[in-house]
Amino acid sequence: MSVEGADTVIGNLAKWIEERQKLAELAMNEVMAALEGWAKSEHAYTDRTANTTNSIRGEVAEATAEIVRGVLSAGMDYDIFLELAHDGKWAFLWPVIIRHEQDILNILRSRLGNDAVGASLSRSGSLAKSFADAKTNFRNDRARAAAHGAD
Repeated sequence: MSVEGADTVIGNLAKWIEERQKLAELAMNEVMAALEGWAKSEHAYTDRTANTTNSIRGEVAEATAEIVRGVLSAGMDYDIFLELAHDGKWAFLWPVIIRHEQDILNILRSRLGNDAVGASLSRSGSLAKSFADAKTNFRNDRARAAAHGAD
C-alpha cells in the first residue's frame, strides 16, 4: 500500500536535512574563523617569533547529518606547553573559547535559529559544559599518552 504524495514528502524532507546540514557547516566555518582570529589577537604569551600565532587554525573537522565539529588548534611542538603548563598561565585556545561563548552562540543563532541552537545545548547542558568535557578528555588523553611514553 502506498500513500499518495509520500515520495514528495520524503524528498522534501531529505532536501531540508541537506540544507540544514549545509547551514550548520557554514555556521561552524564562521565560528571557527572568528575563534582563529580571536586566538591570534588575544593571547597571553609573549609572541617572540610569531610561529605559534601563525600556526593557529580554526576549521571544520567533521560535518555530517549528526554532528558538525570544529577544531581550534596551534601547530608548534611547544604549544601544548603554552596551553596546559603552569595551570594555563599562557593558555590561549581554551580561554578564547570561554571568553567568546556568547559570541559563538550569537553566530550560531543568527545562522541556525534559536530553536536549533537551544535543542543542541539541551543535550549537553551548555556550550561551556561541552567545551569543558572536551578539555577534560584532552587532558586525560595527554596524561595517558605521557604515562605510556608516547609523545
